[in-house]
Amino acid sequence: MLDLFVGRQPIFRKDLSLYAYELLFRGHGDSDSADVIDNDAATSQVLYNTFVEIGLNNIIGEHRAFVNLTAGFLMGEYPLPGEKDRLVLEILEHVKVTDALVDAVKDLKKQGYKIALDDFIYRPELKPLIPLANIIKIDLMALSQEQLRRYVTLLRDKTDAKLLAEKVETQQEYELCQELGFEFYQGYYFSKPNIVKDSVIPHNKITVLQLISKIQDPNLDIDSLDRIISMDASLTYKLLKLINSVSFNLSKEVDSIKSALILMGIEQVKNWATMLALSKFSDKPDELLVMALMRANMSYDLALKLGANNPDSYFTTGMLSILDTLLDQSMSVIVEQLPISAEIGDALLTHSGSIGQVVACVIDYEHGEWDTILKDSTNEEVLTHLQTTYLQAVNDTNTQLQSIGS
Repeated sequence: MLDLFVGRQPIFRKDLSLYAYELLFRGHGDSDSADVIDNDAATSQVLYNTFVEIGLNNIIGEHRAFVNLTAGFLMGEYPLPGEKDRLVLEILEHVKVTDALVDAVKDLKKQGYKIALDDFIYRPELKPLIPLANIIKIDLMALSQEQLRRYVTLLRDKTDAKLLAEKVETQQEYELCQELGFEFYQGYYFSKPNIVKDSVIPHNKITVLQLISKIQDPNLDIDSLDRIISMDASLTYKLLKLINSVSFNLSKEVDSIKSALILMGIEQVKNWATMLALSKFSDKPDELLVMALMRANMSYDLALKLGANNPDSYFTTGMLSILDTLLDQSMSVIVEQLPISAEIGDALLTHSGSIGQVVACVIDYEHGEWDTILKDSTNEEVLTHLQTTYLQAVNDTNTQLQSIGS
């Protein structure tokens, strides 16, 4: 099997609840294999190996998956995974549309698969595919605002397919797509801060930030941290529920924060209390908490595999790297308000140091920036562990979220 990078990008409904993940994949290895994976057949084989060798549930859990398909899969040259009710088959924009391909898509739809047209730009040869599509994906970066409005009007007249805005990068683009009635949204806007000049952090968010600041104070002893956490009944309940879950596999039940601190150590309890505090930001998509946990778990696992002395600091940094988005503030403003070490602060601000480099690599992986990872990674050992740590982080995150009822 070819070495793989396999990732996912969330797709949201109008209310910013999670609808599905688009699978992102890339083969990597030596120069000979890199030459091979450029053709359709090998790319299809990579995708097939992703489903068979890794397993769909190990990547997306119980959600739907959008999958980019080459002509080889659409025409039946390679077998499709059988999860018809969970897959949305994306027809890539460069696939040649023939009568045989249209017939094949009709058959796939009859079988129960949902069909999406990827990066849709109207061409006459696409006309027979439009009525077959359940979802049409429109790349905002490929169209002007005027063209986008025309496309939406045209498609609303010709099809009942739902519209998905992809590569949504800014608040303005998101609001425009809402105005135009797009049903689904995808893009990095949802994991970027919407920073408004001279804006202030709302009081409810300041309260949460203050709680995180108290928890992360490096001068805290066990008794002080016990008091801070125990004063918040909701935080105490969720933390004890999480610690007593299968995620931690403890030999006996923990019935107090003090007991947890003695058993697990102050750094682990700090990190999990901080994670639960992040869940209090209720005006943001739930997926941001998933991203924070994914970054934290993956950074921690990589730190362990690399033999780092302070894996908990990697976890902390990965987790806090989403704070700018949760607070809609620059990271520099946030770091000034947190009593974190200079090493973690530099990692958050400039991705410097060993912690910063690992977290930057994790974020690139999250975004599917495979070329950046392959080009910029200064440690070959990181590359050898990326796929296994990603899949382990997915599994750990799903278990942890189930434990705290998120």
